[in-house]
Amino acid sequence: MAGERLITETDPLDDNASTLYKIFQDKILANREDLKLYVTGVVEEKSNYVLKWGGQRFIGSTMIGEASGRIRVPRAIFSSEDTAVQLDRMTVVCDGEETRQAGVNSECWGRELKARELDPVEKQLKALLISDCLDTIRAKIGEIVRNTSSGASIFQTPSEASNALPNDLAGFIDRVTLDNKGDRYHTAISVLQKLSKSEEVPTSYTCGTLDLSFSNLEDRDIPLLLKALNSGCMSSSLKTLKLQHNKFGDVGIQQLVIALANGTAPCLAHLQISTGNNYTVAGQNMLKGLILMRKGVRWD
Repeated sequence: MAGERLITETDPLDDNASTLYKIFQDKILANREDLKLYVTGVVEEKSNYVLKWGGQRFIGSTMIGEASGRIRVPRAIFSSEDTAVQLDRMTVVCDGEETRQAGVNSECWGRELKARELDPVEKQLKALLISDCLDTIRAKIGEIVRNTSSGASIFQTPSEASNALPNDLAGFIDRVTLDNKGDRYHTAISVLQKLSKSEEVPTSYTCGTLDLSFSNLEDRDIPLLLKALNSGCMSSSLKTLKLQHNKFGDVGIQQLVIALANGTAPCLAHLQISTGNNYTVAGQNMLKGLILMRKGVRWD
């Protein structure tokens, strides 16, 4: 959107924008079997900080629709004496429901895009975000404002952090990182460990489709994934592998493509990985090469 600025971890931000980034960037808002809601980024508008959100709606393992949009956080929240009033002015919109100017990455750059009618899934996901998540977001931002006003910090100072950390700093950080990955990550790892040992897992994981989407998996989890794919039941029956919305980069994609090109998961016909991962053009080119090395396999 014209006039907005993307917030990144290395930006020289004001304190409020920096705090919102640290708290909400990539945060899962809702993670259920039938839907996912999450923050995809943080941007600035003239009068607001904006949490960009996304969501998917599922029936069983099939995604029936998705939505994206913005949670507008008035800048005045951080300067007003009546924080509660400003928090109530937070709004949620879906992309497309407002007339707007197309951004520089759009084919329609510079043109005015008219508002459109939201489809039923977009309306439902927006309504669920408002009813189930917005109050929690407001409460967290209210906590940030209160701590800022009192001079407290929601983050430890370096001296506090150094006193709190154990001697095994690397191990401690690793454990905290794993703990923060969420239930779906730990479920996925548990299933992969059982599959790799040919142990019994829920039938939903062994009927031709292995759905590991939205699981926060990353490159270091690829060896376990490959071990599971080489197990008896996966090797003989897996036709669809769903890896969307994880954190796989080029290194992980390279490991996966090499293994599949060499015959791992011989029955595989469909790899879903193109949406919501971290690989670059290099990873995309490797995946394009996969279809030349493994006839009958398609990816999207």
